[in-house]
Amino acid sequence: MNHELMHWTSVAGWLLVSFFLSGMEAGVFALSRLRVRQRARAGSGNARRLLAYMDRPEDFLWAILVGNTVANFSAVALIWQDLQGWAKGREWTLWPMLLATGLAIYLVCELLPKRLFQRMPNRLCLLLLPVFAAIHWMLSPAVFLVGRFAQGLLWVTGDRALSSRLFANRDELKALIQSSTGELSKTERSLINRVIDAQNLTLSRVAKPLDSVQTITASATLEEIRDLCRREGRTRMPVWSSRGAGRRIEGIVSLKDVLYSDPDGQRKTARDWLRPALFLEDSLRIEEALRAFQRSGEHLAIVRGPGGVEVGIVTLSDVLGALFLEVQS
Repeated sequence: MNHELMHWTSVAGWLLVSFFLSGMEAGVFALSRLRVRQRARAGSGNARRLLAYMDRPEDFLWAILVGNTVANFSAVALIWQDLQGWAKGREWTLWPMLLATGLAIYLVCELLPKRLFQRMPNRLCLLLLPVFAAIHWMLSPAVFLVGRFAQGLLWVTGDRALSSRLFANRDELKALIQSSTGELSKTERSLINRVIDAQNLTLSRVAKPLDSVQTITASATLEEIRDLCRREGRTRMPVWSSRGAGRRIEGIVSLKDVLYSDPDGQRKTARDWLRPALFLEDSLRIEEALRAFQRSGEHLAIVRGPGGVEVGIVTLSDVLGALFLEVQS
């Protein structure tokens, strides 16, 4: 009787370890790293220890892998002994029973804990961290050996180890910002969300169509350039010239160059003050366009569409407005 009790206690123990480690595996990928850091700053010892594990993600995951493998193998080995006894005289039932047992273990010790920990990752991972720390300590020799073997494989293949990040993705950061009602104002949350969403915003959304933009012909005189800049309130104007049946942007003329021109400037045309234009593709993301403006030092760019045809213009102010002001669809 005592032997049978110890036997089933061992089975239950190994299954419980498998349940716990499967849950921790899912929980560590679902938890909010920033919230854990906040708890650590508030004095939570478990949060500090969890951050220490997260700073060494490979060691953390190797412990889960080794522990889960040992637990599942031990539980199945013990159950296999019982199945052999139950199947005596009915050997054909052995493998169906083993299959049913494996399916039950998968559902109860794999899927169920992962769903549970994904629903409450921070709470469960922090609460049960001492249990994981004890398991990790007991498995540390095996984890060390497996980790060194994996590092050797990485060295041979030229791959890199995992790195710890504060946020798993942008959605996690946005969710945290939305939940920080008392710490950030509505305007602050809106600005931060707009900067995050800039990854999906392209120049085609913010560029002004070329048909609606005032341009200057390459043959425009000094007086025409001055009058047009004064009327439009602009200091830079796109310059175009005819090419075959259409027209193409040749460059940019700056009012500063025109105002401080030499005495012979009255006889010059826009082509004589032409500056090379910054050309950007309409599929370029806003953040990439901002970097292009920074590198070039320009404040106005010509936007090209499919086939390299000029379709609009965009200014540095337009790009900054897309980040910090409302953009109409």
